[in-house]
Amino acid sequence: MPEDIKRLNVPIPTSLHTKLKVLSAAQEKTLAQWVIEAIQDKLKKESELQK
Repeated sequence: MPEDIKRLNVPIPTSLHTKLKVLSAAQEKTLAQWVIEAIQDKLKKESELQK
């Protein structure tokens, strides 16, 4: 069964949004996919630091 989905609305500067959009497009990912992967990576790193 698929995991429930929650929306996250985060105000960010236009310049940062533009950089993210360009980078995600260059990697052939949606902005949402790129952000989810970045959050997952950050959570993994943080959990490893707490071991």
